[in-house]
Amino acid sequence: TEIYTLSLHDALPISISKAVVKLTNDQAARDVMTSEFDAIIAELGESGASTKAARVIVDELNQK
Repeated sequence: TEIYTLSLHDALPISISKAVVKLTNDQAARDVMTSEFDAIIAELGESGASTKAARVIVDELNQK
């Protein structure tokens, strides 16, 4: 199952619509996305999530 990963540079109407159509029509794609969101929630936790998210983003940017 191919999952569309969008970055800020991909936030064009055509890219977003392709991702929405894929998620609308493909249960497996939705399941993968939901699973990935669950993993993110588990990693960030409930307390201080915005700080942890910011740290993850900065770490990701520093790797590029």
